[in-house]
Amino acid sequence: MPEAEVADIARTVATKTQDLGLLPVSLPNEVVSAGSPFASLSDTNRYKVRFRLYDSGTTFIDFTTNLSELAGHKVTINYVGATPADQATIDSYGGIYQTPPYLIRVKPVLKIDGNPVANSVNSIGAGYRHSSDMHFTPPAGGSTQQSVISNDIIAGNSQAIAFDTFLDTPNLFLSDTNATPDSLLTDLLHTTAADYLSRVDRGEERADRLLRQCRDSVGEVRCCLLKARFTREPALLASLQGRISVLREPRPALLNCPKLTHLLRHWHEWSGGNFGPDEHGDFFWGI
Repeated sequence: MPEAEVADIARTVATKTQDLGLLPVSLPNEVVSAGSPFASLSDTNRYKVRFRLYDSGTTFIDFTTNLSELAGHKVTINYVGATPADQATIDSYGGIYQTPPYLIRVKPVLKIDGNPVANSVNSIGAGYRHSSDMHFTPPAGGSTQQSVISNDIIAGNSQAIAFDTFLDTPNLFLSDTNATPDSLLTDLLHTTAADYLSRVDRGEERADRLLRQCRDSVGEVRCCLLKARFTREPALLASLQGRISVLREPRPALLNCPKLTHLLRHWHEWSGGNFGPDEHGDFFWGI
């Protein structure tokens, strides 16, 4: 069909209706067991994020909270003067970015929606680098793999952190036009990060729909493999592996592909953000 367009070859789905005449009073399945209902998830069954800011043996912040408390909220790391004298120096210069770093020591403050949730008691010289880690802990009974994101940040430079749940829509409006320059900066940083993550999600969704409509099995398998290469989420990895199996089974070109067979046999080495190279030093194993 050389003249066909995407809309002409798009796959369609129709629901097969079943006329029962009467509405059943129960599900057409046998109930084996039913657990006790609960009003909310227990603390051990929640995803958690741990923020750890430190410099060698000195800990500035070590704070853990539920992921649900962070998604859709503005998370920032700001800095204040370590002492009243340091803060007075900052104020006299009109802000931390106008203050010569060698004049002050600072302390990091972790905030959610502008409200402090963790304050450091230890200080560091402004302009010096220190470590910032985020640990993602799955619920009890989930994967034992704990993802960690590590960065070196400069004391005195505000940081904004955005979380992506693939379902939330970011608020791209600045919160308060009467806010201080520092809070306006973190607002801008956060909205930029949230907008970037949202655009990546929507782009992936559009690419997935196009590949499925065009029935490009090879292209869809390649996309699934690349997603598996970068993600550390066990549920998503299982879904991607299952989708590859569904696409591979009826298609001899995929079923007999030695490269794909090799990747599936070494799935744990390939997936989960391990980034180990192959025997040729290629981090993407030739795909």
